[in-house]
Amino acid sequence: QVKRSPTGSTFILVADATGHGLSATITIMPVISVFNAMVQKGYQLPFILSEMNKHLVRDLPDDRFVAALLIEINPSQQEVSIWNGAMPAALLMNTEGQLITQFNSKHMALGILDETLFESSPETLPLPQEGQLILYSDGLIEQENPDQKAFGYKKLIHALQNPTKNNALDNLINSVLNFAQLDEPDDDISICQIDFNKITSEPLLSNHKGLLIDGFTTPFEWQMKVYGEKITQQSLAALCNEFMQAQGLSQPIRRCVFTLIHHLVEKVIEANLLINNLDDH
Repeated sequence: QVKRSPTGSTFILVADATGHGLSATITIMPVISVFNAMVQKGYQLPFILSEMNKHLVRDLPDDRFVAALLIEINPSQQEVSIWNGAMPAALLMNTEGQLITQFNSKHMALGILDETLFESSPETLPLPQEGQLILYSDGLIEQENPDQKAFGYKKLIHALQNPTKNNALDNLINSVLNFAQLDEPDDDISICQIDFNKITSEPLLSNHKGLLIDGFTTPFEWQMKVYGEKITQQSLAALCNEFMQAQGLSQPIRRCVFTLIHHLVEKVIEANLLINNLDDH
């Protein structure tokens, strides 16, 4: 799943549910529904993950869960956030096809831990100006040949580092099918390639005042007060975005306000953490 947030970020979800066929489809549908709804409303990555996990824990049997990779590409902040829960490592490659780093699973799959134990904090890195990020499900590296040997991680890296005239994904798919000597793989395989060369920063709006004046037809006021730990438990920017959508404000205005509120909340949280740490000492 790929969806654009009103904040300007792009979210990419690669998920793999337990089971096959209809049972896997039923398991993964709540994840897709929550993902689409919350990205559309402007929620941040940790809140989206927590809500997906909450729905699965509440609605699924104990033997059902969903492994997932959730990526947020934020051009305005020049940042990429990566959360890996029980999926194979996401691979960051340079333009020559060499492996730069990999992002291994550091979390449990969705639908296992309750909200008090679930950890939704992602890894972050500066937005690369070139290269690519490869995401894939375990059906790729677990695909066996007639001798019952798995395709494996080493062959995956070799296929990515030695491209043919086809693109990286075509080359990888052909490699695993040739290895398996099959027309179709035994298991479902999902592969995602994020090409950083094609991601550009959006131009900054130079006339915020004029934009706001043009966007408001009727004056209004909206207030919210949140104290203590509740600040970290609420997505204030997303709540404000929902209100602005209801008022019919344009996306450029909503994006500016969303970014401002997001920065202010981060500053408040950082300041409180600093004060608490000083008090501890």
